[in-house]
Amino acid sequence: MFTGIVTAIGTISNVEQRGDMRLRVAAPLDPARIDIGASIACSGVCLTVVDRGGEAGKAWFDVDVSAETILRTRRGMWEEGSSMRLRRRYLCARDRAEPPRVGAYRRAARHSKWCQLR
Repeated sequence: MFTGIVTAIGTISNVEQRGDMRLRVAAPLDPARIDIGASIACSGVCLTVVDRGGEAGKAWFDVDVSAETILRTRRGMWEEGSSMRLRRRYLCARDRAEPPRVGAYRRAARHSKWCQLR
């Protein structure tokens, strides 16, 4: 689940074909706060971070984009120099403290620093 809040505008700085397409996205983020394996919505498409680097305010992260994703999204979206709206996944305190559970949450009530799952 994503917050819906755009946290930054990123720019595709490198495109590499290696089976899937690997993109490097430059963004004004702190790389220490981007986890390998994290999900970031890039202009609405959920992608998984496979590498990251840079410095605070001048970070980059790499994602792999499958042929199916390219086929199902807007033409030109994955070209070098393209901008994209970045959204981080919503994490409640419970996500950070406990391992993921199998099953479905029917509703999550957000409180100041924690989530109540029902």
